Amino acid sequence: MNHLSRALDGNVDGLDAPPPLDLLQEFANTLDLEGQLEELDSPAALTEWCRRRGLMEAGVGLSVSDLEVAIRAREALRRVALAHSGHDDLAAATAELASATAGARLRLTADPAGTLSLEPVGSPLDRLLGALAAAVVQGGLRGTLVRLKACSDQRCQWVFWDASKNSCGRWCSMAVCGSRAKARAYQHRLRSQARLGVQPAELNR
Repeated sequence: MNHLSRALDGNVDGLDAPPPLDLLQEFANTLDLEGQLEELDSPAALTEWCRRRGLMEAGVGLSVSDLEVAIRAREALRRVALAHSGHDDLAAATAELASATAGARLRLTADPAGTLSLEPVGSPLDRLLGALAAAVVQGGLRGTLVRLKACSDQRCQWVFWDASKNSCGRWCSMAVCGSRAKARAYQHRLRSQARLGVQPAELNR
């Protein structure tokens, strides 16, 4: 089952991340691992995604090499989300993300009220990487980036926003991925107890 089907069935628990982390969440989820659906399957698809997010003007396109860099950045971002879920080393994951977005170009801008912000500049690819990098930095400074996690079901790894009070969420969907994990754990206990000669009925005592 892919995540679009889950959403239509109401089987996705996670909320959309707040700006600017919603950009990171949406970008990471352009690949649906469980459903084997790749949204960025061509330079044209990546170009269209960037245009929808306001990162590229009409008449400009991206190349095959640009797509390769973008995919590397996406998978590095997923690795950081997995680290936030406890499934990867955070230092190694963030170092990989820094390397993958090394081409990012940003400039400091000020609005009429005097509020400073980072604005992506440069080539279309530079601006995409810049937007991702700026979102990561802002999320890190606000302490909210750690709530962007990847589902603990390794077949899924859907990136979700953990809105739980103690930031203890583990699955994108308790009804699907959470239930599967509990079923696997139960079956594992059954097999372990069977090797010890314990009857299944005794497990619930």
